[in-house]
Amino acid sequence: MFYIYKKAMKLKEKIIAQLFLSVLILTSCSRNKDLKVSVKDSDTEFIFTAHYDRKKTVEVQQYVNKMLKPNRIFADHEEDAEKDIKLANGTTFHVESTPGDMLVKFNKQDNNNAAYQEMRELCQGIREIVVD
Repeated sequence: MFYIYKKAMKLKEKIIAQLFLSVLILTSCSRNKDLKVSVKDSDTEFIFTAHYDRKKTVEVQQYVNKMLKPNRIFADHEEDAEKDIKLANGTTFHVESTPGDMLVKFNKQDNNNAAYQEMRELCQGIREIVVD
């Protein structure tokens, strides 16, 4: 009888462990259900869009400000922004940002190749923040 009881307890422990593992897997898979990052890179324009966890908005905006110093595009809080930007070095682009969303439109014909490379690096950094 003791043997049956011991076996039943082991089976119960296995079931609980499997349930816990299943819940853990399901919650980790659904954590980024609203994550979407896309890039359109044509001969004339570069467009970056990101839909991500709203909690990362301040981090994204602070990163953009840091990378574009001495220019400052965002206040360090979750603000909505829709702006045409002209940086000190002459680079121009359009940005739209709301908590959890970012759009960057860069016209290649209005900018040089160095500015294009910097914009790609900036957007890659944003992607790394929101995907993490």
